[in-house]
Amino acid sequence: HLLEGSVSRDNAQMRVALRLVDLRDSAHPWTETYQRSTKDIFVLQSEITRAVAAHLQRQLSPTEKAALEKPPTSDLQAYDFYLQVRALPSLTLETEGDQFLSDAKRAISMMDEAVTRDPSFVAAYCELSRWHDELYSWRNVLPPNERTIDHRNLAEAAMEKARRLEPDSGQVRLTLARHALQVSNNLEEAEIQVELARQVLPNDVQVETIAARVARRKDRWEEAIRGLEKAVSLEPRSIPTSYLLANTYRYMRRYADYERTMEGVLALTPPDKYGSLPIERGWAWFEKSGDLALVREALAAQISAQQIDQSDTTTLQIMLAIWSHDADGISRLLSAKHGPIGWNGVAYPDGWFEALAARMRGDDAAAGDAFSRA
Repeated sequence: HLLEGSVSRDNAQMRVALRLVDLRDSAHPWTETYQRSTKDIFVLQSEITRAVAAHLQRQLSPTEKAALEKPPTSDLQAYDFYLQVRALPSLTLETEGDQFLSDAKRAISMMDEAVTRDPSFVAAYCELSRWHDELYSWRNVLPPNERTIDHRNLAEAAMEKARRLEPDSGQVRLTLARHALQVSNNLEEAEIQVELARQVLPNDVQVETIAARVARRKDRWEEAIRGLEKAVSLEPRSIPTSYLLANTYRYMRRYADYERTMEGVLALTPPDKYGSLPIERGWAWFEKSGDLALVREALAAQISAQQIDQSDTTTLQIMLAIWSHDADGISRLLSAKHGPIGWNGVAYPDGWFEALAARMRGDDAAAGDAFSRA
């Protein structure tokens, strides 16, 4: 079945037109039109849910019925803020660092306003906690003035308010699981909370993604693959989810699956937003074959397209020179003005690269001195 709909609003009135199509008999759709005051939006949501479930001859669970009876908030302006924040991307392949910081600050401001307007708005507390968690996770690359803010404590304060209001809420459980995985590094707690969330939120892409990330961190790789494959099937146009699945295949040396999944990621990504994706694809081919040609080709293309910044360019060129055993290339890159060079979350001193170049030249004394400095 396919549910289609359109929503229009005129001042305080809204009109919702629905069309439910059985794809085996698309000539006879079920249609319905609703006209309500905007203040009745949650009543209308419940009415539509019940009508569609009845038409599909499906029973709502007690938990689902209870959720329909209780609106998320009584304040429509707070709910509008919440919907705007939910529409913002997290830091993904599609967002630049500066844009992410701007979005995060905007999201936190709107969620602070939402919970001020309605202190019992559980979903807003969860969203507020999530954005503080995001900023805490990226604290090392934030501007210095942003690093002084205790985002972890702020996330936990919002999370605790949500937990006190609705301790068994699926959204609260999901927030607790994400925080345990991403911030406090408590995998046992993350696993407990995500399983509790799954009982309330079946077929939720975030639940499946976090469960898979927990499994991956605990070296249960096949389980992680199954979870991410399910997450992608639930939300096939989610670039971050497909990208996470692709890299999990890569870590497992399942290069054919990696290549197939990365083709899907690139198909969903606008070409002017590729960034380092083609280069990463080249590295995977190098891991599989020992052939650096695709890395060189992709790096040159993305530099020419100005899709990677100078810092990333230097890092990638250094990596390419190391794997090519190009000692002169390493020295040439180090002699030019450059910022910190590093990957996988580690910034390496220049002495490290000087030592590798010296070792490639067979100069053991120079390599020893440089390694000592590093």
